[in-house]
Amino acid sequence: MKKSIKASLFTAFVIGFSACSSTANLSEITPLENLTMVNNIRTLQGMREIGFEWDPIYDQAIDGYKIYRRVLNDETSTDKLIATINDRYATHYSDNNLTPDTAYAYTFATFNKHGLSKLSTINVKTINKIEPVSFIQAIAGLPNKIKIIWRPHTDSRVVKYNIYKQDANSSKWYKLATVNNRLSAEYLDEVKPNLYAKYKVTALTYNGVESDASAEVEAISKILPPQIVNINVTTNLPKKIILTWDAPKYEDFSHYKIYYSKASLLPFFELATTTDNSYEDNVADDGVSRYYYVTMIDKDGLESAKTGVNVVGMSLDKPKAPALTGFELQNENTLKIKWISTDNRIKTYKLIKNSAEVASNIQDDYYIDTTYLAGDVYQVIGIDEFGIESKASAKLSVK
Repeated sequence: MKKSIKASLFTAFVIGFSACSSTANLSEITPLENLTMVNNIRTLQGMREIGFEWDPIYDQAIDGYKIYRRVLNDETSTDKLIATINDRYATHYSDNNLTPDTAYAYTFATFNKHGLSKLSTINVKTINKIEPVSFIQAIAGLPNKIKIIWRPHTDSRVVKYNIYKQDANSSKWYKLATVNNRLSAEYLDEVKPNLYAKYKVTALTYNGVESDASAEVEAISKILPPQIVNINVTTNLPKKIILTWDAPKYEDFSHYKIYYSKASLLPFFELATTTDNSYEDNVADDGVSRYYYVTMIDKDGLESAKTGVNVVGMSLDKPKAPALTGFELQNENTLKIKWISTDNRIKTYKLIKNSAEVASNIQDDYYIDTTYLAGDVYQVIGIDEFGIESKASAKLSVK
């Protein structure tokens, strides 16, 4: 019981002091015999810190303590003065920011203005780093992401994890993210489709000690749906354009998306979606040109790559206007207007007199007007089998 209480108090009252950068050859120092030396040094070890406690010294001849540190098993290491404690009543010291699993030699001495006491040396080793994360897995085939999961660390000193990533065609690892909380055990890496990468995870303790890396895992995100090819469009249908394309077999297929533009160099806009490999664009006008491309969307919302090649379709244009060829005045109020067709699509005609329609569904290439008046102006319009009207012909004025 006494030992437990003593260790608790020791932990609570350990005091850290600023390190000094000077070094010393302790073997060349002549100690002062009348100064009380440090006795009965006790230690508590962590991964990056060592706490010290010693018996109190009330000798009024001393001004305080000096503490030196040297790395054992390192021939280049020398005794470095790490602390000068200017208080003879101090009995605790904490040395921080050490390397885990490393042995050090600490030398303590009391001092006054005349010199140092006899030296007291103790060898202490920091404890090992925590074990690496024992299980890690990268889950492939997810849309625009790779999921990394691992088993939560069993050491309660762990407070977070670092995730490291190595991109494809690279030998360099970099820290991708930090996940807080020991029991959090997943990370979703937002990536582009069809992206390959490697991952590993380290655990970090409350005092910043990082474990060795876990095993390396690799994964690739879900690939895009296949591109749409062989898009065909019509150019001879009235007031509409029909698109058709090859329908590749794809298990995760959801639908197609059709884009259009009024010109190849203008922006494209979404026109419609469909589950069929065809689409009828009702443009409701004659001679309308549109540019198109089609993409596939999968069940996760991924869209196939755009080919950069678009096709142009057009609704059926107006037929060419007929040409008025002349007239015959048969009597004072009867006039025969004649014309010829310039387009073999034309099936019937419509006659315009003084800007008003006077006859339609004319089958012949002439019309006899029995209400003629001098100065009347005539035009003729051709109409094809779909009811598409040509522009009006040139005007013919009869005086």
